[in-house]
Amino acid sequence: MGIKSYIAEDGNLIRFDADPTVSGGNERYRFWIDESTIPEGYQLQYITGESVIFPDQGLPITQGGSGSNTVRNIHGNWKILLMQKPLEQMHKKPTPTEIQQDGGYLTGTVGWDYKSGIGGIQWNTVAQVDTPAKDVTVKASYLSDYALKQIYSESTAVYMGVKKPSHIRGTGWTAEQEKKLQDWIKEQVKKDPDKWIAETVSAKTNADGKYIIQFKGTWGNLKNSDAGLKNYNYKEGQNSSGQVWNKWTKEQIDRLGTVADKADNGRFDFSKAATNQVKHVNYDWLFVSVENADHLRVMTPYNNNQYTQMSDKFGIHSGWSGTGFGVGVTNAIPQILRADFALAPGEVKFNITNYDSGKNTAKVGDVAKTSTEGLPYNGESSENFRIVWYDEDGDEVQRSSVQKPSSTGSLESADFDTSKVTKTTNYTAKLYRVDSAGKNAELLAQDSFTVVVEDSKKITSMYDEFEYKNSNPLKDATYSAKGLPGGLTIDPKTGDIKGVAKESGKFEVEVISVVPDESGDITASRFYTFTVTDSPLTDGNVGKEYNKKIEPKQIDGYVFKNVTAKFIDGKTIDGLTITGDQITGTPKAKVDATQEEPNVEVTYDIYQVNEKGEEVLIKKGHVDRVPLSIAEEEKDTTKPEIGDLDDDDNPDTPVAPKEDENNRGPQVWANGARVTEGQEITPIKVNVTDDTDKNPTVEVTGLPKGLRYNKETGKIEGTPDKLTNWADTEEERDFTVTIKAKDAAGNESTKEIQITILRDTDGDGIPDSTDPDDDNDGIKDEEDKNPKAWDANVNGKVETTVGTQPTADQYKEKITNLPKGSEVVVKTEPDVSKAGETKAVVTVTLPNGEEVDVKVPVTVTDTTPAEKDADKYDVKYEDAKGKAGEKTTVKPKVTDKDGKATKVPEGTKYTLGKDAPKDATIDENTGEIKYTPTEADAGNPVEIPVVVTYPDKSTDNATAKINVAKLDDIIDRTADPTKPTPAGYVRVTFEAGEGVNPLEGAKVYDVKEGTVLTADKYPTVTAKDGYENPTWSTKPGTAITKDNAKITAIATKKNEETSKKPVINDVTEGDAKISGTGVAGSDIVVMKGKDFILKTKVKDDGTWSVDVPAGKTLKKGQKIVVKQTEKDKKPATENTTVKEKAPAAKPDAPTLKANDDGSVTVTPPADKDVDVVQITYTDEKNHQGTLVATKGDDGVWKLPDGTDPSIKIDPTTGVVTIPANQVKDGSEVKL
Repeated sequence: MGIKSYIAEDGNLIRFDADPTVSGGNERYRFWIDESTIPEGYQLQYITGESVIFPDQGLPITQGGSGSNTVRNIHGNWKILLMQKPLEQMHKKPTPTEIQQDGGYLTGTVGWDYKSGIGGIQWNTVAQVDTPAKDVTVKASYLSDYALKQIYSESTAVYMGVKKPSHIRGTGWTAEQEKKLQDWIKEQVKKDPDKWIAETVSAKTNADGKYIIQFKGTWGNLKNSDAGLKNYNYKEGQNSSGQVWNKWTKEQIDRLGTVADKADNGRFDFSKAATNQVKHVNYDWLFVSVENADHLRVMTPYNNNQYTQMSDKFGIHSGWSGTGFGVGVTNAIPQILRADFALAPGEVKFNITNYDSGKNTAKVGDVAKTSTEGLPYNGESSENFRIVWYDEDGDEVQRSSVQKPSSTGSLESADFDTSKVTKTTNYTAKLYRVDSAGKNAELLAQDSFTVVVEDSKKITSMYDEFEYKNSNPLKDATYSAKGLPGGLTIDPKTGDIKGVAKESGKFEVEVISVVPDESGDITASRFYTFTVTDSPLTDGNVGKEYNKKIEPKQIDGYVFKNVTAKFIDGKTIDGLTITGDQITGTPKAKVDATQEEPNVEVTYDIYQVNEKGEEVLIKKGHVDRVPLSIAEEEKDTTKPEIGDLDDDDNPDTPVAPKEDENNRGPQVWANGARVTEGQEITPIKVNVTDDTDKNPTVEVTGLPKGLRYNKETGKIEGTPDKLTNWADTEEERDFTVTIKAKDAAGNESTKEIQITILRDTDGDGIPDSTDPDDDNDGIKDEEDKNPKAWDANVNGKVETTVGTQPTADQYKEKITNLPKGSEVVVKTEPDVSKAGETKAVVTVTLPNGEEVDVKVPVTVTDTTPAEKDADKYDVKYEDAKGKAGEKTTVKPKVTDKDGKATKVPEGTKYTLGKDAPKDATIDENTGEIKYTPTEADAGNPVEIPVVVTYPDKSTDNATAKINVAKLDDIIDRTADPTKPTPAGYVRVTFEAGEGVNPLEGAKVYDVKEGTVLTADKYPTVTAKDGYENPTWSTKPGTAITKDNAKITAIATKKNEETSKKPVINDVTEGDAKISGTGVAGSDIVVMKGKDFILKTKVKDDGTWSVDVPAGKTLKKGQKIVVKQTEKDKKPATENTTVKEKAPAAKPDAPTLKANDDGSVTVTPPADKDVDVVQITYTDEKNHQGTLVATKGDDGVWKLPDGTDPSIKIDPTTGVVTIPANQVKDGSEVKL
């Protein structure tokens, strides 16, 4: 686009240099796109300068690869990138995010981007998310394993024109192929979203603009392309990840490829879980979008409605990922992803609506108004804006209050009243974002207008010498002008305007400057108002009384006050006196005066009328020098000629003059006439006789305009034009008409007659001299202050509503004295942007053609419903924590619509809403809620609806939420044993059994199943006489179940004889049996701490033995206790310690070899005791995996089912060979 130089308000030439540096002009730019021109279905993704005023510093612009040529004044490679608006079909119905797990989640930041720096080639440096976008909903979807099976199929490969499925998105894959594939995928998703989309999960951003989307995950370790190209071959009972104690179950195999029911079921981190426990996310087939952002500029690589891969060629370029802004895979092994979004307005429209610095400048007292549209309203609570006004020196003169955009992205007008402006000034309104500290942040847009204080140098009087100098002439410029008053010219070299004005009025003059330039002539226009005044005076006659008021000629938009006059020194008219604005008296002598030689000086003050109807003084003591001429005394000889040709002063007896016998030439006579202007006259017969020539020629001169002599009829005919220069009180004007007759011999005869034009101000055909209402305004002349000018009678006010302009007919109805046939058009519309009293100016065209401007008062009513209290206040309850059985109190927080803390108006009432908990109470005046959660509420949130009723009867709804803690694992029910036992709990009671006294302090508990009941919860137990060693049926420290919840204390009878101690054979680590000797028939109990308690009896041969339980291993240093109880004797115990097993020969370590062809060979040691080798390596796709080789009982080495067939193992030697295409170059392989 060709950006030409221009001439600024101060007259200086501003050249476009394409150079933002301080040395090169310090230029700043705003580059935007008209949203209405964006194709349907698309929105803005990026634009150079990001639609704000940029750059933010005086350095060359390189952003997005742009550049400059300051020699040629060119900026180049500025970009506008559009993106597809996210399609709803890219997602299915979302589920809310769950608690963050060890992986399988997408995190990111959504922020507002109002900054535009000078550089940044990569997306991650251009996009900014410094300003958090709160409460924005982000949705993410990834394709299912089922979908990937269809994508990586033979039929799809044929459709895509590749040899086999593995070539899809392989080497040589193009963006065109990707688009074709994605279009096909979208068709399938639309048909069956539940089968093709694995999950759609949504989350809202917090106050910092951050979000976490936790996927539930798809079972299995094959993800992305592997999920489509490979199959699971696991079998029930097979070791998982080489773990002999961890076998695949049917349920685990059946769930492969399906989405887990919960995020916390299973693991995402492949490196920390067995294969039968892992889940995956197909993040190479992911789509992420932001809700309700299609009216914004959104910087995201998810811009084409595609399930996008992390690929520089056809997916997400690595340039999107950075520290401050990023999109990509943070950690592939636990599948942690990132997607930031930078939001910004698409097109901010900011204008001063009613004035500018061109033709439409403002006057002092006018009020400038702003219009702001296109601001963001997604995440509405986050952003504030302000409009600040500056003068042309850059000083702040006014700032608006902080505003949040409306629901349509607009701000209220920041009106600027110019009443205090004293000189012509250019003002600029700037739109800023306001930061969290309340300070102006980024400048988003600006607009300017000029207040013109009328320059008295541009006001002159008619016929005065005038010169207006161009204060800032441009070098080599050529000047011209349009609209100058007659008599004034412009100097083409200097732009000075000079001359003597020959016409009065207000003249809008366009001054055109043409400056030669290399790129072509620079043409610029500036507009000026020049005003030429005049105070014309009606000439008088000697001996005739003169009584005239001096009135400057009216000019639209001006008022003239304090009019006074005087005779110019030495030019007094004898017989006349000037007092103030009145000239009175009877002239005594003839006086000749002209505009060049005036004799009266008129002085007055000039006021300008602004849009509010206020009169602003712009020039005091302005002077018009005007002529007042006095003609000779009127003679009576002219009067008889009106219908009296015989000079007998009786017009009823006109006769032809007596023929002069000595005059042989033609004779001519005619009656004079009194005729009304604008009315057709009765033809006046011109009589001519001649003694020899029957047809002498007749010439008639001096006729009033509109009348003519008709040679065919010999009559004066026509309709006299309406005169435009009537003096104020003048009602008739005489015209001397000369009739000349000439015969063929050349003899001439001349006769003068008088035609008097009678004034008819209102054009009704009745001369003013006899019309009781000259101007037809309904006011009798004797009562009319200005009987010669139609005065509008405006009765009442026109009523309208905000935003609706009244019609011409509405104004017409209020003007009660409109003459029939008058027309009314609106000249200046009233301000209907807000309620109040204002005025309109209408132009009334009267039947006589005269145009009169009339001010009509207008009442503007705002019919918009008054803002309700409910819209002014926001009542919210912060979440509270509660506990079953304990009273919880929740108080409301009240903010205004700007988010500031406040109070509700007096008289506001709070009530509980429908379905509120039965026992909840609320203070109707304060809104304080009290509620005691029940045990049924435990572990769940309790929501209490509240209705807020304001004094104006408007209502608001709020919800108080109490997050009730889970029940204690042990609940004391002693005080009220009748209370029911919660689900998942068992009732624990204590009883005294045989040999035990009544229990002291026994309590009743409800205990969560599996919870250990400690000793301090047990009552005190004592044995009865003759009994000893009371014991509990469920010992303290035991996990409670429904089977052991009834706890009984018993004691044994006293027996003084003690059993013999048992003998324990040596116990060595790893032994499967513990054995010894004792008294035949005695009870033996073998204990290893709490690990196991084994019971047996001593055999008849005096030996005993027990097997170590499966899954339990005896270790060096462990203590073994054996108790022997003979019949009717006290038990006796013996203990021993597990001894160390004799060391075995250490097996050799496996060996690792990197081969010349890039493959890797792993060889197990030959030791027969080595039966497992674990290999960790990184494949070509940068995925880390663990491979476990195992040797069975039959001595055959195997790899796990599902292992890539290219990885080979020798069943006899166990040698594993990993080919080069399965190992990433330069990566580490571990054993």
